[in-house]
Amino acid sequence: QFRVRRGRRFIRRKSSSVDMSNISDTHSDSNVDDDEDIILKRLNYKISVMIAEAEAALNSKVEVTEVENLK
Repeated sequence: QFRVRRGRRFIRRKSSSVDMSNISDTHSDSNVDDDEDIILKRLNYKISVMIAEAEAALNSKVEVTEVENLK
């Protein structure tokens, strides 16, 4: 069984005294998967909204009342 890993978010250093080598030990794979799931859910929601707006725009009708001549 193969497991595909997606890119991880960057970890921001809050202070220079924090030891960054221990962060990977405390941040388990399940937390990373949860973070990725949250990001993907937000992305899917935004894409769904964009698709709904595009469909509404395609189905809407525009009435042209005045035409300007472009020179």
